[in-house]
Amino acid sequence: MKGRDDKLITFVGLTKEAFSAYKLQIVLLTLLGFVNGILEGIGVNALIPLLSFAFKIGDGAKDAISQMIEKVFRAFNLDFTITYLLIFIVVLFILKTAATLAITYIKIRIVSDYEERTQHLLFQSILKARWPYLLKQKLGHLETALMIDIPASTAILNQISSAIMLTTGLIIYIIVALNISSTVTIITVLIGGATFFAIRPLIFKLRTLGGEITALTKETAHLVNENILGIKTVRAMVVADNVITRGKEQF
Repeated sequence: MKGRDDKLITFVGLTKEAFSAYKLQIVLLTLLGFVNGILEGIGVNALIPLLSFAFKIGDGAKDAISQMIEKVFRAFNLDFTITYLLIFIVVLFILKTAATLAITYIKIRIVSDYEERTQHLLFQSILKARWPYLLKQKLGHLETALMIDIPASTAILNQISSAIMLTTGLIIYIIVALNISSTVTIITVLIGGATFFAIRPLIFKLRTLGGEITALTKETAHLVNENILGIKTVRAMVVADNVITRGKEQF
């Protein structure tokens, strides 16, 4: 348990160090995530009175959110009818689409800026590093770090963005779902929680395999670059078959 806590602390620390320059953008992502979730939640809940009008079920929807929507209509002197309700739902989903596009645009800007800055800093640091450090480096490791590791690290930002969207959406949908049926909502949440804990070992296994693949990629890049640069020596010493065997194992 302690080891996992240490890893979590390390992860949070590295994330803050990597993306601290984008605090305002991440706060904006969070706010837009809430707006996106609210618009979607209200839009979905508005389907209840719409269906009650369409199928003429009872006297209309009586849940709290539907009544709140009706009060908003009355406040703007609009008839609470199927026509205006349809227009209201369409407008909500258009606004939700705009919020989603804004979130995507901000995320792409952060990712591309972070990737360019980090690649530049790493390349600059390597070229200006001291000889004792450079002598320990293997051919292909820098290329892998620049072209694979750094772009892959932007997945953290995608996960942050996805987590924001999921969290805000989950909060809004739970409110909407409780408004519709608290019993079904509680049962669904319990089943979802049980499923999450059931697949946790698989998630940790996949993360471990991801780390192993990253390390192997660097070793493979070193093997390929080293032997391609020294291809004349490899052929002259008649060791091509041995190199091929090593390559096959790593591939």
